Amino acid sequence: MADRESPPRSQPVDAEAVSELEAVPLHSTDLLTLLDPTGTIQYESPAIERLYGYDQNELVGEQVADYFHPDDRQRVMDAFEAVITGEAHHTESVEYRHLMADGSYRWIESVGSANPTPEGNYVINSRDISDRKQREAQLREAREQLQTEHDAKEAIRRLLFERSTGRTLAESVCRLLVEEYDYSGAWVVQHYADVADSEPRYHLIASAGDESFRRGGSTTDSQSPVDPATQTVCETVEAVAVDANASDNDTLVDHLADCGLQAVRAVPIEHDGVSDGVLTVVRERDEPTLGSELLEEFLPEGFRENII
Repeated sequence: MADRESPPRSQPVDAEAVSELEAVPLHSTDLLTLLDPTGTIQYESPAIERLYGYDQNELVGEQVADYFHPDDRQRVMDAFEAVITGEAHHTESVEYRHLMADGSYRWIESVGSANPTPEGNYVINSRDISDRKQREAQLREAREQLQTEHDAKEAIRRLLFERSTGRTLAESVCRLLVEEYDYSGAWVVQHYADVADSEPRYHLIASAGDESFRRGGSTTDSQSPVDPATQTVCETVEAVAVDANASDNDTLVDHLADCGLQAVRAVPIEHDGVSDGVLTVVRERDEPTLGSELLEEFLPEGFRENII
């Protein structure tokens, strides 16, 4: 700053002063570094061997910025500039990646003080925060996964609670269940009870994946065949969930076995108490946890005891 005296020109490091600095646990950090105003390393404490893998005097005389990750370099040097131009007692803290002796990078947090030593050098205290950064990255990944699951649930929520019969929306949800959540097949059927005998009662709105279970179904309505699970829900508005290994519904179990499937679940799509059709899914393996949760969330309360 204009009204501040320029720091004294960097002088050789005084051994006695260094000894005193090393005895002070500044900011409770691990490594003590002295930099002149140009960023040239004047001194490293013995902790450098443990922290970075370099010999204690190996980096003395080097430009410190050369050891920062290229993506972090400017940001760290801006923080150092803020130190050497800051008011007395001003400190700067910065997180960055530092080059190790083995060629790898580790995350470091450094704290610098605006008070120079009598020789005109600046005290920088550093510690390894790689473990913390890894935990932060894992937390971000977990949050992103939760967001992905939330987005998936919202996609199904739109299908189940919108009265629209738009084919594009329904097809998107069916593809989501098959491609992302390991279902073998998924389809949406609407049932029209009050139609002439010559008109189909069941209308396939959308489907994705294996449809063998649906195509193998039988119904008195020959113009619009539908699988027995979907038909049952259309007629009773009660959820159907059958596992081939544990079910007393022999008809559906036999039908599953004929199609090479493990289980079927069909749930009514309702909005404000009015049925808008049926969402049916089949699978060859155990149901994925998230897939089960996605469907369970949208079942009417009275049907949840029927969940596989």
